[in-house]
Amino acid sequence: MEDYEDFIKYISKKNTSELLKLFSILQLCPENHGKNLRLEIILSLLAKNMNNINNELNYDGVVNAIQEMFPSDYREDPVETSFTENFHFSNGNNIVFPGIVINSTEIVQGLAYSILHAENDLSNEFKKSMFESIIFFLSIHSNIASEIGLKRYTCLENNDNELFFPDEDFFNTHKDLVCFSREELQAIYNKFNIKSDVISSFVFDIENDEIDLININKNPILLKPFVIFNDVYYLIFPSAQMYSLNNYIVSELKSNNYLEELLKIYDLNIENDSFKELRKMSWSMTDLNVQIKNKLELSDGESIWQFDENKLAYVNVLLNSSHEDSNYEERASKVISIVRDKVNNDNYQFLTLLIISSYTTTDDEFFALKDIDGSDNFLMISIFDLKRLNSNWNLNKLSLWKYCKAYDRAINKGVRVAPFYSVLTYYKYYTKNSDSFFDSDKAYNGLFFDFGMQGKVITDCNIQNDEHGVAYFKSKRGLGYLPVYKTAKHAPIYLSQEYYIGIYKTAIELFDYPIWITSPKKRDTMTIHFIDAIAHWLNELYPSLKNYFNHPIPFPIEIIITLDEKLYDFNPQELHAFKKDTFNLNYELIAEEGKIKIQVPFEFYAVLHRKDNHGERQLMSVVVESISKLFSKIGYKDLNEENIQLMIDKHIPLGSAKMILTVDSSYNLKIDPRHIPKIRFVQKYDNSFILEEIVTWLNYGEKIPEDINDKKSKIKLLVDCVNIIIKELRIRLIEYNTFELLKFLMYRHEAIIQANEYRKLYIPARLECFSKYTDVFNEFQESESEHVNSSLSMRCLIEFVSSEPYFGEKLPNDDDVDYLLSLMNEMIYFGYVQDLIRFDIDNPKMGLLESGRIGISKGFFDDVLNKYNISNKEDELVDYKENFESNFNLHEKKELDEEDDYINKIDEAFLNDWGITFLEINTISLFLAEYCFLQESSYFKMEEDELIELIIKETKFNQEKITLYFNVLTLNSRGKMDKPPDGYIIPEIFPWRYNRKLSYLRKPLIKIIDDEKKVWYLWSSRFLIKASDNLIYQFSNGSLRVEDEHNKIKNIIANRLNLKGKNFRNEVKDWLVENTQLRVIDFEVKIDVKGALVANKNYGDIDILAFDDRTKLIYSIECKNTKQAKIMYDFQRDIRNYTSKQLPKHVERNNWLIDNVSQLSDKFGEKVDTYKVKSLVVSSYQLPIKFLEKTELPIYSFNEIKRSKIF
Repeated sequence: MEDYEDFIKYISKKNTSELLKLFSILQLCPENHGKNLRLEIILSLLAKNMNNINNELNYDGVVNAIQEMFPSDYREDPVETSFTENFHFSNGNNIVFPGIVINSTEIVQGLAYSILHAENDLSNEFKKSMFESIIFFLSIHSNIASEIGLKRYTCLENNDNELFFPDEDFFNTHKDLVCFSREELQAIYNKFNIKSDVISSFVFDIENDEIDLININKNPILLKPFVIFNDVYYLIFPSAQMYSLNNYIVSELKSNNYLEELLKIYDLNIENDSFKELRKMSWSMTDLNVQIKNKLELSDGESIWQFDENKLAYVNVLLNSSHEDSNYEERASKVISIVRDKVNNDNYQFLTLLIISSYTTTDDEFFALKDIDGSDNFLMISIFDLKRLNSNWNLNKLSLWKYCKAYDRAINKGVRVAPFYSVLTYYKYYTKNSDSFFDSDKAYNGLFFDFGMQGKVITDCNIQNDEHGVAYFKSKRGLGYLPVYKTAKHAPIYLSQEYYIGIYKTAIELFDYPIWITSPKKRDTMTIHFIDAIAHWLNELYPSLKNYFNHPIPFPIEIIITLDEKLYDFNPQELHAFKKDTFNLNYELIAEEGKIKIQVPFEFYAVLHRKDNHGERQLMSVVVESISKLFSKIGYKDLNEENIQLMIDKHIPLGSAKMILTVDSSYNLKIDPRHIPKIRFVQKYDNSFILEEIVTWLNYGEKIPEDINDKKSKIKLLVDCVNIIIKELRIRLIEYNTFELLKFLMYRHEAIIQANEYRKLYIPARLECFSKYTDVFNEFQESESEHVNSSLSMRCLIEFVSSEPYFGEKLPNDDDVDYLLSLMNEMIYFGYVQDLIRFDIDNPKMGLLESGRIGISKGFFDDVLNKYNISNKEDELVDYKENFESNFNLHEKKELDEEDDYINKIDEAFLNDWGITFLEINTISLFLAEYCFLQESSYFKMEEDELIELIIKETKFNQEKITLYFNVLTLNSRGKMDKPPDGYIIPEIFPWRYNRKLSYLRKPLIKIIDDEKKVWYLWSSRFLIKASDNLIYQFSNGSLRVEDEHNKIKNIIANRLNLKGKNFRNEVKDWLVENTQLRVIDFEVKIDVKGALVANKNYGDIDILAFDDRTKLIYSIECKNTKQAKIMYDFQRDIRNYTSKQLPKHVERNNWLIDNVSQLSDKFGEKVDTYKVKSLVVSSYQLPIKFLEKTELPIYSFNEIKRSKIF
């Protein structure tokens, strides 16, 4: 106590009762969260040195004195908990104070559930005692929090070291909240029918009990946070609420000999929670425990899971109820050894996952484990942190595996990672560092963190999930509370935790009562769309609904959605006969239970499958009407039909804001969600691994310079990188059977295609529904890069795999395929940069970095390409929005035998050069794609003769035509992935080049001859359609590349370009007429010696001449039907074309117009002599030149004109 003599002397002259209140109140200020040790010392000393002085406090004097005596404490770490949390109990939600003890709320919640709700053999008397103590403790603290205005999951980022003192008025207003007379305590007892004097278990005896300021974390006063002085009970440690309640529960369990039995139930709940988290990650429990039973029986807590084709996890949920000093490493090794023998496959890899938990906050647990024989990776994690990882990062099935690999790599390469932090800290650093523990630029041998890093993960997770209980009425059981978590950032929309057992219940907390929207069927994925839509639209309607529905009702409302059984399996074509715009949605009211049952008929799909939200407006009219009728039955005024319609019109106007997106895949197979795996993208871990290893693979005799100056050396290094990646790819591919690998890759590719197609529907709808709440474009842009990179890398990987077949025995798995995909992704990147330098587009700095990686400056990518890509994405969204309505047309099959001279000319050209028309190619491709779906697959492999026979049998085509189809669309194995076949130049196999004749996109039918000389064809359904569409698209925009001898096709493409140019000009002109106030001249205006505008030479045509009579501007618009530049080769082509050829002509024409404005007045009937001339270029796609340099004339894409206010 010597260290605190000055403080003891100070308080001996002060009113200690008031000081107790003050420092108790300080703990209720979130600004003091984390400063608990100082407050604990102060309050402990006060409790042991109470006096009867009744003087008023000099508040400012106390503040100054305390801040001088207790300026800081080095033992106070950054906080790792929220200031307040939520405890879900029989009385609903209770705000609780976890203090600085991590997981304390979760532990007490788990114990309370195990004692009071789980099936057990505890006596009723004990349960009643526990219930009384818990509800008393919860009630007191929650009432205090509510009076002060605290909310659940409060957390302030506070870097100020000084103790925070609120205004004196705040103290005086709230100081008596922490004081209780005997009568006040009895009132609480009466409220909850508490028969025992429960507070006595939480009272610290200030006369006889001792404090411990040496072992401050074991200070006994924290376990009993009340003191009695002069017959008044003071709650002096509200921040120790969960810590003291946990200690009390455990002590009572021990003293009644219930602890061991209770812990078995507690452990079972922890195990169930663990399994729920593993299933969230798409892990599957195996039956290997049964298969190995004759050799070894797994103990409680042990299980075997599969999370990849060749990966198993030995999971051990460590039991609190076990008293054995288990050798976890030895046990894991033994189980893995037996399982490995059982699966009898050396390719299997194993992860050991030990999941720990605790039932007490007062006893520290430490584990020091060694390597585990037979286990390729190992992770120990608490169940609470596993939940947080899953919540914060939405873990996929390989997330933990890749994290473990990265961590081990860092350790094995000599990086010292600071110990004593949780996985949350390490995982957060890992994800922020591109899934690696190595810095991309710097070299270091140690990683150090602070506790605030993992604390931020915990508090962010709490706020994000906002877990609490929502009132719910169950028939025959009455009113209770269901635990929920938040699913929407913009609205109070929550999902019941029953979701994990297949029950979908959504709650929206807009009013003083919740509204539930639920499905009576388990795992009903279709009804989910209706539930989400109703929740969203109720939130939109709230500004009007609050004026009518804010009634003080004592029960929740539940809207139960039931769909007609025929909706779960039907052909959308059946609904084309329905012409009605309105169908009755019947509903039933059970007023005494607050339930509304709405039945959605089969025919209602036709109303939903419109280009607008008419169907959802009808649905919400019925929802609002049914709620109004429910209120009417319990005595409140009914809403009339007119008011309901006004609300709907105001908040859900007729338009394309749709939450329920219906899909007719019979006319777009690419959007069909069947027969595909879960989508996987290029993985950051594998990208980082390759970039960290590539210099080692190169194995140069001399060190790569830190600064490579000459262009030739840069290109050589980049070429070497491409070649060494090809070498690494080949080393890996030799292990596989090419057929099995291609099947695996093509299935994954199909998932990407389907997702990309669905985005065209989803993104415009999301823009309409959510753009006022979140930056949907930014979401789209970030995710689009992921989709595009993965799609391109997968296409090129399939092409490379098929080009060089192998017949090894290794079967593919997602982890290895992730690596192969990243190899291709990085190959494309190095080739891309190579073209950047080769074509003099940019000259980035290059050299070896401290980290050992090859450094390439990103200036061009950040400044030019990023702006170019953003503009392209903005243009793409315009297309998505314009094409959105076409997804809901009632398609009708059309006969394509109509006479059309232009179509006949196209057919004639392709028949002459290819022997087959577009229509015939498309018909065979569609047949093969549909054949996959008939076989309940997205992929197929067939011998050549069998395939020919199938097409002949099922279509009108003969063998000759089928052979021609094969000639056009077949991708043959070329022998070597890095050598083109005879007759082709090497750029035709560069994966970073676009529009290649030998690309998989041009040739989607893969032909491979196996080791027995059998000829096989492989194809996937969606990609065959995509490739067919791409062929038509390339012809349509004039970018289709054919062989030199195909003259008729070349001529028709040239004609096509001319036609497309005229069509584009007319499209721009028509848009300007319809969407602006410009006076647009209908025809092209020639400037020539004998032109409409007379000049001394030919200055060319003004594609569109327009006048803005408001701003006195003359627009000379040049329309360019361009192709989208997707790669560096396209960049340099467009740049040179427009810099040297196109723009100078437009500038010259612009200058002539400025000098000859008077001719325009004479020719076009309006006096425009005083108008200014503004010339510009409108292109069908963004032109790269505008992002590289400032052009003399402005350049806009047509979609940029549409989305921006140019005119």
